[in-house]
Amino acid sequence: MSLGTVLWPALLAGLAHTGLGQGHDARVPDPSEASYAHLSTALALDPCGSAYGSDWQDVDSQRAIEQARAQLPRDTCETDEVRGLLFRARFLQYALLARSAEPWQVFDVMEAQRRREMACPDVDCLHEQLLVEIAWLSPRYGASLEVTLQTTGLCDVPEELEPSRVGELLPPEVARVVEDQCQGDFTLMACHGSHRLLQVACGMGGVAVNSPEWLWESSSSEVRLLLQSDEGPLMRLQGSCNGMFDIATSARASMGESHVVHYRYDGTRYREVLSYIRESIDLPGGIATYPERGTRVDCR
Repeated sequence: MSLGTVLWPALLAGLAHTGLGQGHDARVPDPSEASYAHLSTALALDPCGSAYGSDWQDVDSQRAIEQARAQLPRDTCETDEVRGLLFRARFLQYALLARSAEPWQVFDVMEAQRRREMACPDVDCLHEQLLVEIAWLSPRYGASLEVTLQTTGLCDVPEELEPSRVGELLPPEVARVVEDQCQGDFTLMACHGSHRLLQVACGMGGVAVNSPEWLWESSSSEVRLLLQSDEGPLMRLQGSCNGMFDIATSARASMGESHVVHYRYDGTRYREVLSYIRESIDLPGGIATYPERGTRVDCR
């Protein structure tokens, strides 16, 4: 059976509702246009090293480059067309991952694609596999450029409360943790809607763009922690699972890099489903490097 006839039907069907359906092909840059801050990023996108120049000539870097190339079928890096297709597929994978509203599903497709690449015994097989991948990735990446991923505040109907009420609304031991971690500087918000939520965010001092944040569900019988992150603010996404909206955080890791985490509600609390580093490589939109799959949450 040709690789072109097998497109992982379960995964692809699952992506149908992400908003990243068929779209227009988008221009993929030439490898020489990329600027890499890390060798690991260069190897992820361009394992053949098409445009490394004089960078990373030390022994350890050269060994890492050799190891990356050794994982490819023989003659891959000596075949111009396949080398170019490899960069194109890698760029589309990581760029689509960074732009998807539900990147955990894109990640699962990527993993399936990589397994099929690894199973290729020769460069001809890899050539066919990369063509299949690009045919699927390219229009979806093009469509993603036409969509702005929407993030909003957590509350449909927010009510800002006096911080002094934190001891009244939360268990004493929880209130003490909030007071200590925020050093008395925080906002307290109640969300009214299908779920009564309490949200606390520590203040951001100086040039900080992230701070600890908590989210609880409050009922007449208990206050239940749903999510705590040191990388707030918590951003509400358009998707939902088990009756609650999806959440993401984005924490600045360094100049041009952010640590992004996506969460989904499992019916009891929020679980981390995917994280990655959003990295600028001097190309439009950035890419998602070091992706890590977390908990697989079933939506009922």
